[in-house]
Amino acid sequence: MNRAGYPRWSIYVLALLILASLACGPLTGGATPTATTPPSPTPAPAIEPTPTIAPIGATTPEGVDLEGMDLAACPPPGSTMLLKFSANITIEYGEAKIDHVLQDGTLGLLVTGSESASRIESAASLPISYQMTGSMRECVFEGEGEMVPSASGYCQDGVVYLTILENWGPYEGQMTCEDSVVPFNIPAMGVMRHTGADGQGEAFPLEENFSSEGAGHTSIRPFAAGSGEHIWTLFYDATGPVAP
Repeated sequence: MNRAGYPRWSIYVLALLILASLACGPLTGGATPTATTPPSPTPAPAIEPTPTIAPIGATTPEGVDLEGMDLAACPPPGSTMLLKFSANITIEYGEAKIDHVLQDGTLGLLVTGSESASRIESAASLPISYQMTGSMRECVFEGEGEMVPSASGYCQDGVVYLTILENWGPYEGQMTCEDSVVPFNIPAMGVMRHTGADGQGEAFPLEENFSSEGAGHTSIRPFAAGSGEHIWTLFYDATGPVAP
């Protein structure tokens, strides 16, 4: 998995530490930072993944056990699928602990191309809300923001491979330190790019009843900049095509 963008997490954690020091005194062993007015948050834009090209020849996804699994045929062009997102991730930085909970949301995926060279692309990218709670010393804080997902990939030998981008936008909230309440805006946390264990994409084996029952396969990826997990579940969409 490409971890590009993860260093940004330390930037907004530092911003919270500065807010805490302004609200309830300087950090231990450090000078009191100068107060600044944070910029107003702007929504996270949708970012399309770089197209993933299907490799030539049969492949076996790394970290996925296909033994004994009856795989379905890849969905034909014109088919649609749904990718469900959820996450519960935690960052601990010195005296601060911050929890992020992503509300369940879905991304529509459209199969294009031909039977022999199909492509899977995001049909629409709608924001998914997330909540943030945390604490530092005697301070507690809470806020909310939006994450805009996108994905692209291909299907080969009954396995869907998706490069998934999670664009975590800025959030706003308030910090409470004893009797002081400080509103804040925190800059965007940046894009998390998920390309699977081997760089081919996150792997979703299509079990035999995938197209007839809409059964989903779940892929779980540990959060690389703390603890917790990103969770994605791929479903077949039996309701019909989704307009790109």
